[in-house]
Order: sequence, then structure tokens, then C-alpha cells
Amino acid sequence: MLETILQNLWYKELEIKIFLCSASLGISPASTIAKKTLIKRTTCYQILEQLCQKRIVKRHLKAKMKFYEAISLDELSSFLKSSIDDLQKNYSDLEQNKQDLEKLYQKNIWGTQISFYEWFDDIKLIYDSILEAEDKEIYSLTNRDFVMKKHPLKEYWDKYFLRRIAKEKYSYTISSRPEWAAEIESNPDKLRKTLKVPDSELSVYWDIKVSWNTFAIVSQHEWRIFWVTIENEWIAKMFKSLIKELWNKHS
Repeated sequence: MLETILQNLWYKELEIKIFLCSASLGISPASTIAKKTLIKRTTCYQILEQLCQKRIVKRHLKAKMKFYEAISLDELSSFLKSSIDDLQKNYSDLEQNKQDLEKLYQKNIWGTQISFYEWFDDIKLIYDSILEAEDKEIYSLTNRDFVMKKHPLKEYWDKYFLRRIAKEKYSYTISSRPEWAAEIESNPDKLRKTLKVPDSELSVYWDIKVSWNTFAIVSQHEWRIFWVTIENEWIAKMFKSLIKELWNKHS
């Protein structure tokens, strides 16, 4: 029941898991909640701090140590009531000022849309948007070994690969590697060509993908996982040209 309520409030899977665990444990340190949920302690701590900002978890300080406590059912009920009131007010404000707000959208003559995502829950949205783009080619700049190690999404990647083949989208990827020599791997059956460039020439700690009007960049830092997409045909063309230039330089 609580899980469904939190899902309807747009809380993410890990946030819900940590909140429910905190509710069952009572006042506890992040390490205890992390151990109980099997979530990495640093990740658990970051999400607990976010839940504190969202006012559904309380933070206590005892002997210079931080402890966390999920709000009570009565407090959650009051929080929901307040959220509903805020939504109703926001809806009224939006309806009353819709004409003025539409002018803001009209100023966006380039049709640029920027989206920001955090954590593993949303990574599929990024790659799905690239896969659904109209272009038949996907250009990538990545460290493939790093991606596969840090992103626990093997099942998704397997399905993504099959979907890309079904859509007949050709993949051109530049990937950094520790060896000194660059080389090109080509696999026509898999609609893929990969240029492996030595780390001394190109150290990559991001996953960058470009297709038609979408440019996506993924932070692969283990302490902060986030993704940014920019949907703009001219920006995408610029980065596609840069990747092609790198390809021509090293191939």
C-alpha cells in the first residue's frame, strides 16, 4: 500500500525501498539501512539525504553521527494532504497564467529540449531515446569495459542490442583501451564498427551517444551517476562531426 502511494508521488524504486526499510527499522544509521536493503552505503546515504530534503525522512544527530527515521503515518498523511493542496494551487496558477507561460515556449525558436536524469533507474530512458531517434546511425564515444562494469544492466543491454539490430541501426563506436595501438573491429552481421583508441590518445570516462537530433552524455563516476540529453538537430550534428573527425584521425 505504502509502496503504491509513493510510486504515485513519483518516488523512485530505490527511494521507496530505503523509506520502507527505514520505517521498519526506526531510527538507524545509513550503514544499517544499507546493509538491510543490500544497497551500496554511499548510494544509500545520498538517497537518505535526498529523502530528508523531500521531507519524508528525518535526520538526527547523536554523538556527531547521523541517524535517519522515516516520518510516521500521521506525518505522511499530513504530508500527502499538503502535497495535494500544493498541486491544486499550482494547477490553478498554471491555468490562470497559461497565456503568459505560452510566450516562454514560443521564444524557444531552436526547439531545444534538455533533460536530466539520476541513478540507474533512469538510464534506460536515455538509451531508449537514442534508439527511437529517426537516424539509422548511432555514433558513440565510450569506455565500453567501464560501462559494463559499473552499470548492472546486462539484461537490458542484451535486449537493447537485439532491438538495435531489428531497427537496422548501424553503430559507430570509438572506445578507449589501454593498449598502445589503435584498431578497428568490424562486424557487418551485428551492424557495428568499433574503433579502439589507446588511452594515451583518448581517455574516456563518459558514454556519449549521438543520433539524429539527440545528444546524450552519461557520467560514469561511481559516486555520482547522472545523464543529460540535449535534443537539438544542430547540436547533435556538431558532436557527430567531432566524433567522425576523431574516427578519421585514428583510423
